[in-house]
Amino acid sequence: MKTGQGALVQTVQKGSPADKKGIRGGDISAQLSNGTPVQLGGDVITAVDGKPVRTSDDLAGAVEDKKPGEKVSLKVERDGRAREVTLELGKRPAALEQAQPEG
Repeated sequence: MKTGQGALVQTVQKGSPADKKGIRGGDISAQLSNGTPVQLGGDVITAVDGKPVRTSDDLAGAVEDKKPGEKVSLKVERDGRAREVTLELGKRPAALEQAQPEG
């Protein structure tokens, strides 16, 4: 099974719910053509609560209205194998909170 779409997990914060469930971030550093750094080689999230995830924007939209403590089911692909992971959402890291657009 080759993943054609989904949200690439670039990094996973140590001790986070994703880390505790074994979700892996990338381990290959690369740059996009515009110079943006990216970590490749991580898991790919292809669904949240049964709804397809095609891009990182889809993933963000699927969890944006959820609160810390809520559970979500993720379909995660790694090395051509899919698995389901249920995890309890934690508090969003402060660095990501600040990066969110207002409005």
